[in-house]
Amino acid sequence: MARRRWSRAEEERVVALVEKCRRSRRKLQQVHSHVLTPDPDCAGGQECCWEALHSYGRMHRSLSSSPRPLAFTLSSALKACAKLSAVEEGTQIHAHAFKYGFQSDARVQTTLVDLYGFCRRPADARRVFDRIVSASGGIGDVQVWNTMIAGYHLSGDADAARRLFDEMPERNTFSWMEMVRGYAATGRPEDLRRLLKVLPLARDDVDRVVISTAVITGFLKCGDAAAARVLFDEMPTPDVAAWNAIISGYAGAGLPEQAVDLFRLLLEDCTVRPNRATVVAAAAACAQLGSAESARWVADCVDRRGAELLNGHAVAALVDMHAKCGDLRRACGMFRRWNPKDLVCYSSMIAAFGVHGRGKEAIELFGELLAAGLRPDGVCFVSVLAACSHAGLVDEGQQIFQSMRRDHGISPATEHYALCTIAEEMLPAVGHHAGVWGALLGACRSHRNVPVAEEAARWLMELEPNNAGNYVLLSNVYAAARRWEDAARVRGLMRQRGMRKPPGWSWLEHSELQPVLAVLGWELSGEGLPLIFPLK
Repeated sequence: MARRRWSRAEEERVVALVEKCRRSRRKLQQVHSHVLTPDPDCAGGQECCWEALHSYGRMHRSLSSSPRPLAFTLSSALKACAKLSAVEEGTQIHAHAFKYGFQSDARVQTTLVDLYGFCRRPADARRVFDRIVSASGGIGDVQVWNTMIAGYHLSGDADAARRLFDEMPERNTFSWMEMVRGYAATGRPEDLRRLLKVLPLARDDVDRVVISTAVITGFLKCGDAAAARVLFDEMPTPDVAAWNAIISGYAGAGLPEQAVDLFRLLLEDCTVRPNRATVVAAAAACAQLGSAESARWVADCVDRRGAELLNGHAVAALVDMHAKCGDLRRACGMFRRWNPKDLVCYSSMIAAFGVHGRGKEAIELFGELLAAGLRPDGVCFVSVLAACSHAGLVDEGQQIFQSMRRDHGISPATEHYALCTIAEEMLPAVGHHAGVWGALLGACRSHRNVPVAEEAARWLMELEPNNAGNYVLLSNVYAAARRWEDAARVRGLMRQRGMRKPPGWSWLEHSELQPVLAVLGWELSGEGLPLIFPLK
């Protein structure tokens, strides 16, 4: 893991600040704690967390010359451990908390509960929690109760979380939110309904609108769009956050048409003004829908309201929308007009070039990103590698892949391997990653590499025995190599096991009022039968 490098200007500012505070131990402690705090907006989030831990380690090893840490310092180091799931380092800092006399400090102890919860150590978290509650006469701060409930949910123990929730001496909005998030994450819509029934109607410490919005999101994550819409319609005055939740939730649930319709309703509601998150949600829905007409309408709505609805994320979403709706020219225009461009904007435009098979333009834009002083992250590398893959730029893709770890300190993940051509000697390292084997099997058709295809298919039939697409891919590899008997054998094996590949389909937009659905390649009696269905 590459560590953060301090610039000369940063070092000089810190040295000057320490010099000014050298007569005050308290001020020196404050400077030290802020230097240790990980920056949540840092482009390399894990890198910043590791840097915070390294700084804490240097401080601890030089106790004679460094001041005793503040509670804020220990809490910051523990938060870094939680984000990294670094339980061993967190346990050591836990011991330091006792050594420095912070065993009764509520902030440090609550952060310890959070650490053990993040690291899926609910028993350790509960021991710290029980000590806090016992020391406070059986009550404790509401924040530590909320943190322990979140820890149970992260460990998958929703029942323990509910028991603790029922025992709480007092609750606030965050208490309810933790329960809602936990039930949504574990796919328990019935528990969400029961929780909603006991939600207090009017209390100063509970924001019913905020909680109802979270429940809407929870229902949609559980796949219950009907329950989410009923709850939304029952809200007397849904705010913009509620509208954003229902629009983005419908898009995330694979219901883009309904999401766009909701966006239209929002614009007709003069009591609520859309914001930048609304633009992101509406653009994501249009990107799924693939309708160039709807995309232009959304972009026009945004243009009429001016820059108030635009930021880096909104522009990136609009670029993605235009690209996926087939209008690369508009995507490029949106990208070029926006300044300053951040990493999200660049990644979205690189992905747009990739979608349209413009690999060379994607690589050039990646170089422009580096020249602008931005540091690419894992998502950015997925975009540029996908562009190389779709354009057949194997050598360029391999060079960029190799630069991830060498030049940027980023360890390739499964999705990065899936986008690269893998040498045969690397096959044993692929392991149980169906996505990588699937990408490899697809690439074997172009290269007519039957031995590697057979190895990939063997793994895939073990990992995804019911995926008909893998059989079709292997059959196509055999056909490309003119091994007709093997291709027929694989197709026969599919029929024997009762498998059928779902037909491919595409949207063809004839006019704004008459979209057409084209269903291509429907298998009927072993032959492809292209069909086109008008939708009324």
